[in-house]
Amino acid sequence: MPGNERADRFLEAGIRLLAKGLGLGDGDQPAMIFEWLSENKVVAEAQTKGPFSDGKLATKEALRWQWRHRADYVQALVAHIMAMYHWDWHSEVMAESALLLTDESDLVDAIRIVCYSNLKLLIQNPVQRIMPIATVLVSKDQTSQENRATLYGKVSDQWTEVFEATFASHDIRLRPGVNVREAADILAALADGLAMRATGDPNAPVIGHPVPGESLLGKAAMMLLLAAIDPGDHHTLEMALRQVLNEDNSYSDLKKSEG
Repeated sequence: MPGNERADRFLEAGIRLLAKGLGLGDGDQPAMIFEWLSENKVVAEAQTKGPFSDGKLATKEALRWQWRHRADYVQALVAHIMAMYHWDWHSEVMAESALLLTDESDLVDAIRIVCYSNLKLLIQNPVQRIMPIATVLVSKDQTSQENRATLYGKVSDQWTEVFEATFASHDIRLRPGVNVREAADILAALADGLAMRATGDPNAPVIGHPVPGESLLGKAAMMLLLAAIDPGDHHTLEMALRQVLNEDNSYSDLKKSEG
């Protein structure tokens, strides 16, 4: 773990406390963030990892030495949450996803598997689940805003590379005006939103409903791909949609006249 050992220990304790407060694990679920991150709770949580490398335990004095005010600790915690090494698991996920999407003969099945597994990881990841709080707090800190933008940018870059490799592997051509990076951003935002929905409402049919192994993210990805693929007419999305709507209207008019 990079950085100052004592500071990192207290910051990691804050992440675990926020995760518990949002329903991950046992313990109280207080209503206010400052209650989640009280001095006593942060120190107690930090002590669960044992003494520091010098043999000393985490104490209130050690916490106050790092951050004089609790607001300073919260600000540092937000920046810590945005630190890239908390998101290293993304790289492994991307590699596995790329392998499935480019090597599987059944692309539809690969999409279902990749979307289900990625959404499941997002829902289970403590850092991902406290991002709504971090997003609110980050608006007050320019450095954290920049860190968040960098984080999202790298995630989008990775997904864009996966999509480009997938399309090339399966000889898929996209409609004019369809941007691969925009598609990656749309799916990434959907994944974040669905993970948040599943966290706030565990009974929501987001993942594994009605069939185990399926997810709303998978359906969204298939819908997006179906709309974005150019079948040879070279129509834009708008042109293709207008054509389908006009054909449907013509069919409805024909049925009415027959009736």
